[in-house]
Amino acid sequence: MFSRVAQRLKAFNTALQGEGHTEWVQSLAFSSAGDKLATGSGDKTARIWSAETGEQQHVLCGHRNSVLCLAFSPAGDKLATSGEDKTARIW
Repeated sequence: MFSRVAQRLKAFNTALQGEGHTEWVQSLAFSSAGDKLATGSGDKTARIWSAETGEQQHVLCGHRNSVLCLAFSPAGDKLATSGEDKTARIW
Protein backbone atom coordinates (compact mmCIF):
# COMPACT_ATOMS: atom_id res chain seq x y z
CA MET A 1 0.00 0.00 0.00
CA PHE A 2 2.75 2.48 0.95
CA SER A 3 4.60 1.98 -2.33
CA ARG A 4 1.36 2.56 -4.25
CA VAL A 5 0.80 5.87 -2.42
CA ALA A 6 4.43 6.87 -2.97
CA GLN A 7 4.11 6.12 -6.69
CA ARG A 8 0.98 8.25 -6.93
CA LEU A 9 2.56 11.13 -5.02
CA LYS A 10 5.50 10.97 -7.42
CA ALA A 11 3.11 11.32 -10.38
CA PHE A 12 1.45 14.24 -8.62
CA ASN A 13 4.79 15.92 -7.93
CA THR A 14 5.74 15.54 -11.60
CA ALA A 15 2.48 17.21 -12.63
CA LEU A 16 3.07 20.17 -10.32
CA GLN A 17 6.40 20.90 -11.95
CA GLY A 18 4.69 21.87 -15.20
CA GLU A 19 1.29 23.16 -14.10
CA GLY A 20 -0.81 23.50 -11.01
CA HIS A 21 -1.06 25.66 -7.95
CA THR A 22 0.71 29.00 -7.83
CA GLU A 23 1.00 28.98 -4.01
CA TRP A 24 1.85 26.31 -1.44
CA VAL A 25 -0.35 23.21 -1.27
CA GLN A 26 -1.90 23.25 2.21
CA SER A 27 -4.14 20.19 2.12
CA LEU A 28 -4.61 16.98 0.16
CA ALA A 29 -6.91 13.99 0.12
CA PHE A 30 -7.23 10.79 -1.88
CA SER A 31 -10.62 9.49 -2.99
CA SER A 32 -11.65 6.22 -1.34
CA ALA A 33 -10.99 4.35 -4.61
CA GLY A 34 -7.52 5.89 -4.71
CA ASP A 35 -7.94 7.10 -8.29
CA LYS A 36 -8.21 10.83 -7.53
CA LEU A 37 -6.14 13.24 -5.48
CA ALA A 38 -7.50 16.62 -4.40
CA THR A 39 -5.31 19.50 -3.29
CA GLY A 40 -6.09 22.83 -1.64
CA SER A 41 -3.79 25.82 -1.82
CA GLY A 42 -3.01 29.36 -0.82
CA ASP A 43 -3.89 30.32 -4.40
CA LYS A 44 -7.60 30.07 -3.38
CA THR A 45 -8.24 26.98 -5.51
CA ALA A 46 -8.80 23.28 -5.02
CA ARG A 47 -7.67 20.99 -7.80
CA ILE A 48 -8.47 17.40 -8.66
CA TRP A 49 -5.76 15.23 -10.20
CA SER A 50 -5.60 11.72 -11.60
CA ALA A 51 -3.70 9.77 -8.96
CA GLU A 52 -2.51 7.37 -11.66
CA THR A 53 -1.07 9.85 -14.15
CA GLY A 54 -0.74 13.12 -12.21
CA GLU A 55 -2.87 14.87 -14.85
CA GLN A 56 -4.91 17.80 -13.59
CA GLN A 57 -8.62 17.11 -14.13
CA HIS A 58 -10.42 20.07 -12.53
CA VAL A 59 -9.69 23.50 -11.06
CA LEU A 60 -12.27 24.58 -8.47
CA CYS A 61 -12.42 28.34 -7.97
CA GLY A 62 -14.67 30.15 -5.51
CA HIS A 63 -12.91 30.57 -2.18
CA ARG A 64 -11.74 34.08 -1.32
CA ASN A 65 -8.71 32.88 0.64
CA SER A 66 -6.57 29.77 1.14
CA VAL A 67 -8.21 26.33 0.90
CA LEU A 68 -7.19 24.60 4.13
CA CYS A 69 -9.30 21.43 4.35
CA LEU A 70 -10.86 19.07 1.86
CA ALA A 71 -12.43 15.62 1.77
CA PHE A 72 -14.03 13.38 -0.84
CA SER A 73 -17.46 11.87 -0.29
CA PRO A 74 -17.40 8.08 0.28
CA ALA A 75 -18.47 7.52 -3.36
CA GLY A 76 -15.75 9.90 -4.58
CA ASP A 77 -18.17 11.94 -6.68
CA LYS A 78 -18.19 15.07 -4.48
CA LEU A 79 -15.51 17.12 -2.78
CA ALA A 80 -15.99 19.27 0.31
CA THR A 81 -13.61 22.20 0.84
CA SER A 82 -13.21 24.85 3.51
CA GLY A 83 -10.84 27.72 3.85
CA GLU A 84 -9.59 30.81 5.58
CA ASP A 85 -12.56 32.71 4.13
CA LYS A 86 -14.72 30.82 6.69
CA THR A 87 -16.80 29.11 4.03
CA ALA A 88 -17.40 25.48 3.15
CA ARG A 89 -18.27 24.34 -0.34
CA ILE A 90 -19.49 21.10 -1.87
CA TRP A 91 -18.33 20.55 -5.45
